[in-house]
Amino acid sequence: MSKPESGKKKGKKSEGLSPNQWMLTFSDLITLLLTFFVLIFSMSSMDDQKLKIAFQNFGGSSGILSFKEYREIARPMEVLIEGLHKSLGGRVIVGDQPELGEAGPDTQDLGDFGNNLLILPVSDGIKLAFGDSLLFSPGSIEIRQEIKPVLDKIARFISITGYQAYIDGHTDNIPIKNAYHGSNEDLAIARAFSVRDQLVGFEDIDPECIALTGYGDIKPMASNDLPEGRSKNRRVDIILKNQTYF
Repeated sequence: MSKPESGKKKGKKSEGLSPNQWMLTFSDLITLLLTFFVLIFSMSSMDDQKLKIAFQNFGGSSGILSFKEYREIARPMEVLIEGLHKSLGGRVIVGDQPELGEAGPDTQDLGDFGNNLLILPVSDGIKLAFGDSLLFSPGSIEIRQEIKPVLDKIARFISITGYQAYIDGHTDNIPIKNAYHGSNEDLAIARAFSVRDQLVGFEDIDPECIALTGYGDIKPMASNDLPEGRSKNRRVDIILKNQTYF
């Protein structure tokens, strides 16, 4: 009697199996394949810079500060300005006027501009105006050692984002003539070259994405009539733009 009962139990158990259960595994497989192909398609449409940033997020330290610096460029300028503030502290002055003419900076308190960095918005980017005392000793074209890490931050920004840089050297209108520089224009272009050389010394920087000019005293930032104005005119501008112009 016990044998027929066990047969009935086995029959009931087999009757509970659905012949369509394989479809559950098959649908999971199709979903995974679809996800895989969507991922492949999305990666094929990403540019090299975004892929580079994405992979940098997984390299080195996994801390929040490392990720913040290398995350996908959604706020590139904000991250750069924040880094400059951390490096230079109160010597960073952020202006709100897109283009400052000769009279513009005279109306705002820039303090001893020679030791400061002025950040100004321009079309398609920003201008970083370095006071000459911040970058160089008087009459020198050798970049101060303590400011080189700041320029490395700018170089890292250029290498990650692909922005182009314009480096413009400026002087006041006091004539200069010595054994090294025959004119203000010579000093201005020599200082611009020094900044360029520091930037391209950073890895992954293409020299072709940097242009430079030595304006001398022909594009003053302020009036040269007073020492304060001449201090503002002795500067090196690094203009960062996200458009291709050269």
